[in-house]
Amino acid sequence: MKYLIAMFLVFFAMPAYAQETGLPLLVTDPDPKGTNVRANPGGAVIRVIPFGGASDADIEMRRVTVTEVKGQWFWATLADNSNGWIHTSVVGTCASATEDGDPAMYTKADESSAPVARVKDGAKLRLLEWRGDWARVQTAEGAKKTGWMMTHTLLANPYNSCWK
Repeated sequence: MKYLIAMFLVFFAMPAYAQETGLPLLVTDPDPKGTNVRANPGGAVIRVIPFGGASDADIEMRRVTVTEVKGQWFWATLADNSNGWIHTSVVGTCASATEDGDPAMYTKADESSAPVARVKDGAKLRLLEWRGDWARVQTAEGAKKTGWMMTHTLLANPYNSCWK
């Protein structure tokens, strides 16, 4: 019986784990008409993520998980578990401090490459590219800096004030 319960738990935990293998991002599009989700890159709009709203459901809809990149388009799982393509310009993330302080940005997806800068905790970031544990990002405010950051130094909490 214990074996069956363990198998049941593993089976039903797998979809949640699969979603966690993506890169969590936030919809940052301020368009009052909402953010388009498309059937394919540049294709027909199949959904619109509403803009604004203060309820928990509205706030949670800002959370998406990217699992594939195709040029300037991301295949994303939305908060309601539906999927579609969203343009890179409508999503972002925030820098998150580590035990070493503000996270580092590098010239390459490699900690031994030259550092570009330390990114202030809570800084707004635009995702440009994603490769496993690394994301190429650009700071969204002030003097634009571009480089690679480890994905564990990125925060996509819709309740965070970074992209409000």
